[in-house]
Parts: sequence; C-alpha cells; structure tokens
Amino acid sequence: MKYFYFLLILISGFSEAQIFDLVPLVENGPKDKRINLVILGDGYTASEQSAFMEDATFVSDYLLNKQPYSNYKNYFNVYALKVISPQSGVKHPATATDVTEPVIPVSNPTNYFNTSYDTSGTHRCIYGNTNKVTQTLAANIP
Repeated sequence: MKYFYFLLILISGFSEAQIFDLVPLVENGPKDKRINLVILGDGYTASEQSAFMEDATFVSDYLLNKQPYSNYKNYFNVYALKVISPQSGVKHPATATDVTEPVIPVSNPTNYFNTSYDTSGTHRCIYGNTNKVTQTLAANIP
C-alpha cells in the first residue's frame, strides 16, 4: 500500500506542469546516446518567444564553442523549451545586501517559475521555483 501512495504522490507532482514547445537547437544523435541540454527561459511572454529563441541559440552556441565543451560538442543535443510567462521580466525586490539598491529598477512581474533576483541577500543570485522547473522538465522532455 505504501508504494501506491508513493506513486500517487509522484504522479500528482508531475501533473501540475504545462506542456510547452520543445525546439531542437543542436541535434547530434539519438537522445539516449547523447548528453541532452535543455534551455528554459522565464519571464518571456508569448509575444517574446522569438527573443527567447535568439537568446537560447546564443547561449547554446557560446557554450559549445568554449573549452572543454567544444572538444565534445558532437556528444551534445541542445533544446529550447518555450516556457511562456504571463508577464515579462524577472522579479527584483531590491533586498540584496551586497550592493546599494536599487541596482536595477524594482519589479514584480508574474513569471512562470517565480524567478527573482536578490536571493539570500545576493543581487546577482537569480533563483526560481525548483520544484516547478523539475515538473516542467519531466512533463516536456521525452
């Protein structure tokens, strides 16, 4: 019976995530024989998905052209998951203690992963809801 409850909890945890478009950026072989990287964005609205794709392509190209990744680029597949946020941007509560705030304007947009600057009092630390990230990846990556 305890296995049934564990399975029920596991399934309910994955059932909350939405399904988004998964776009291949680099495909060098079958998914089960490659290292698969997935680039997720947060704070990109539906109308900003072309900007997300440009940013994801830039990140993929940059990473795979730097050592040591460039030596092994043929072992990687890279995908962009087009996560759509209700509002544009990342939260910035201006609560960091390592800078004189506000370094950037205070903002509180509604984004999909609840991503925010100033995590643990550090301005450059951006953090989101890791459970939601995990659920989204599990629901969208075959």
